[in-house]
Amino acid sequence: MERPTPRPTATRTLAPQGHPPGIYASKFHWPLAARIAERIGNGESLRAICRMDASMPTEKTVWNWRKAHPDFDELMEIAQAFARARSLAAQEARDEARRVAKAEVRQARGFRPFPTWPNGYSEDLADAICERIAVNEPLTHICRDPAMPCVGTVYNWLRRYLAFVAQYRRAKSFGRELLVDRARDMMGAEIGLRRGRKMLRAIDREIARLSPKRYG
Repeated sequence: MERPTPRPTATRTLAPQGHPPGIYASKFHWPLAARIAERIGNGESLRAICRMDASMPTEKTVWNWRKAHPDFDELMEIAQAFARARSLAAQEARDEARRVAKAEVRQARGFRPFPTWPNGYSEDLADAICERIAVNEPLTHICRDPAMPCVGTVYNWLRRYLAFVAQYRRAKSFGRELLVDRARDMMGAEIGLRRGRKMLRAIDREIARLSPKRYG
């Protein structure tokens, strides 16, 4: 008759004791972590990834991996930044399509909300403004330049000239890409994790500031 396995004896002590071997062993491995980060970058939420795919770990496990592996945490931060930029670009495209459709309807009805007198608009000024917008210079700072129009004039141009609207939005999109690239380069450098997270929060604030706005 086979004898039962004896139970381990406990030791009464106030000293911290580790977990039994093998029970809480981490199952982290980079191929699975890279797949999660890639899906996050494509716009999926962590909840949807972990709850809808049986091959994925739980959300709590992913959070534990991020705490235990700083490299994976940095990769997830960059993936989330790309997902936010992609979401903003999609929303920008929807807003632009909605605005163009509304303008076409109003034009078909013969509505002319703006007079035809000269307002100082020129392609050279539009190019100069968009070049400075593309390097993330605020519009209020640009309009303080004596050679530039005031903020209200630029907004009127955005209401009136469709080509300038498209150029302005492309400049803002390029500025967001610069911010994300800067985040990726800085996270790739040897910097502290706390400093990297602080920098990414600043990137989030800049992306929110550069988010598409509705004119008119």
